[in-house]
This record gives sequence, C-alpha cells and structure tokens, in this order.
Amino acid sequence: MPDAPRVRDLLIGLAPTRPLPRPRPAVPQPQISPNAGPTASSSRSAPAFGPWAPPPSALAESAYEGLHLFARAARGAGAPHGRDVARALRGLALTGPRARVSVGADGRLRQGMYLAEATATGFAIRAQVASGTA
Repeated sequence: MPDAPRVRDLLIGLAPTRPLPRPRPAVPQPQISPNAGPTASSSRSAPAFGPWAPPPSALAESAYEGLHLFARAARGAGAPHGRDVARALRGLALTGPRARVSVGADGRLRQGMYLAEATATGFAIRAQVASGTA
C-alpha cells in the first residue's frame, strides 16, 4: 500500500480565503502513549505521526476520507470556496481505508456498509447494506 500523502501536500496551491488562526499553546501530553499496544495499525502510524498519534478509528478514517475528498474537490474547483467545492464534489470518488466513497449528483455521500459477525479470527461479513438510497 503506498504511503498516504500528507495534508499539506494535498492542499498545496490552495490559498486560504482569510488569515489562518494562530496555533494554540501546546497542551501537556499524558505519560502513556494513546497508541501504546501491539496493534498493527498503530505500529504503522507511529513512525509517520510520532508516538502520540491517536490509534486509527472509524472517526479518524471518516475524517481522512473527508479531507481527501475536500482536497480533490478544491483542486478541481481551483480554490477552496464553499459553493465551488460543493459543485466539484459531485461525481467524485475515492477508495479510502473503509472502501470506496463517492458523491452522487444529488450531493449525498455513498459508501458500502457491511453487517459482520465477530469470529475467533476476525469478522465474517454477513450482508452488505445499500448506501444513499434513503
């Protein structure tokens, strides 16, 4: 799997429409790393993001996919302006950590969802639920 592009690489060439806020002072870090543990995904993210990188989660994967969709749409629109990006989003698709995500002509996200059963060795997919049909 190729290395994921960094956020700054995704947004190169996109000028902010207003000055960015100043960064807040650093908050003291806890003594135990939040990604401490033997999981394969956290051991892959630590070299890229440091020992304090949060463990991958559904929320993190959703944010990752959303940022990539936004960056792709902003590039297509030529600027990170709301209406232009919203228009450029329609018809875009990407394959992220959780499978393919696409934006329909109606502006709704579509992504396959699965019903799975936990087994002794992982998960067994029992059904796929249609997305974007409501």
